[in-house]
Amino acid sequence: KARRMSMLEQFRDPYFAERATKYQITEQQTIHTALIRRLIDEGAMIKGDPEIIALEYIAPGTLMIQMCDRQPEKKEEALAIISNHLDTINDRYFLKK
Repeated sequence: KARRMSMLEQFRDPYFAERATKYQITEQQTIHTALIRRLIDEGAMIKGDPEIIALEYIAPGTLMIQMCDRQPEKKEEALAIISNHLDTINDRYFLKK
């Protein structure tokens, strides 16, 4: 409910818009970019642009959360999509040892 409220407020108040971008996008991308960069450096992932891989990783989850906010009955569908997405990321980017 808090996420929904802040989502509505972001269109009315620039402060909430800035906070929403920070918490939902910027910080997520920063954290995941650093993690992916480290995994690439340690040889666990193929070489690539860590920022782009981070976006590929976080975007589907964010979209599925938004879908569930609007249509809670699609929760199982969203979880299946996220699971498939994580398998795809694993197959595409992680090196098999």
